[in-house]
Amino acid sequence: RKSQFEEQIYRCEDERYELDVILESNLSSIRSLEAVSCRMARMSNDELHRFRLDSSLGGNSEVINLRSVQRIYGERSNEIIDGMKRNPSVAVPVVLKRLKAKDIEWREEQREFNKVWRE
Repeated sequence: RKSQFEEQIYRCEDERYELDVILESNLSSIRSLEAVSCRMARMSNDELHRFRLDSSLGGNSEVINLRSVQRIYGERSNEIIDGMKRNPSVAVPVVLKRLKAKDIEWREEQREFNKVWRE
């Protein structure tokens, strides 16, 4: 049986791990969408109009990008994902901006949590 102190340490480690996973998957999605954004910037208007994203949303993993979008958009994520697939030239910059804002927010929270976790 674990002591109360050991339980707190394990809970702290779990929280830190969970936050690290969230930050890394968010960063992976940012990189994927930045690559899509760069690719779209080089396209002609006609190519851009015909351009569509597949289920991976421009990344190597369907799951990581979908979960990142679901995490920040919640119940509306299906609409956002559908918009990214059908009209990436409009949706990708908006989602990318939101992912970057969340990255800043979550990293700041991580710094604050680190202060608490050290204690």
